[in-house]
Amino acid sequence: MSFSTKHPDEWHLSPAELVAAIGHPLWVDADGVMLSLSPSSRQRIGQAMSEKRKHPNIRPSPRQETTADKKKAARAAKERARFAALQARIAEEERCERLAAEERSQRALRARLLREREAERASEALSTPAPALAESTPKTYWLTPDRPPDLPECKPHHRCDICLGPKSHPVSYTCGHSHCYVCIRAWLERHGECPLCRTMIAHEPFRHYGEEDSMKHDHPDWQDHSSVDYSWDGLVFPRRRGH
Repeated sequence: MSFSTKHPDEWHLSPAELVAAIGHPLWVDADGVMLSLSPSSRQRIGQAMSEKRKHPNIRPSPRQETTADKKKAARAAKERARFAALQARIAEEERCERLAAEERSQRALRARLLREREAERASEALSTPAPALAESTPKTYWLTPDRPPDLPECKPHHRCDICLGPKSHPVSYTCGHSHCYVCIRAWLERHGECPLCRTMIAHEPFRHYGEEDSMKHDHPDWQDHSSVDYSWDGLVFPRRRGH
């Protein structure tokens, strides 16, 4: 039996690798020195060591594994913290956008309600006039829906359509319309046609006024018109005294 001075750990091979290399289990003495290694066994062990140097597969020590695990755990924790912070920031931005949208919606709603309220107030103000305005507005009395009302103090056939007052010494023409003598003469100076039907007036009017004394009393600027030519070509209008 030959003795070897090498301890199994000095071969840098695990017991399983040694068994696989020499083909049988190893026996060690009390000092842990391997026994009964033949030259062939030593050769196979050397080949196994050479292969292991070419393809090292050295497992880290427990201390190295612990340090690597700690570093890996620290990196994972840092990534989780970074991801959580990113999620929190995204959630905060979404919350701010939602609040801003709600605020814009509330402002638009308040503005719309304010416009509607102002429109209602304006409508109420138009539908209910002030007392002073209502008193100053003339009241209309419709006798029939298709005919405008008559003025209470003046019937249509007694009212001059030029001055809108009672006819004073009315004068009528062939178109059938009559007006105040002074009003129609002033009108014809500018237009030459009936103010109602737009008929050209080019002939002598029909006089409907009364006595000359009454004309002088109603119109102080009236002059004696006994020599006045009432034809259209020779139409002369009374002139005010002093002109």
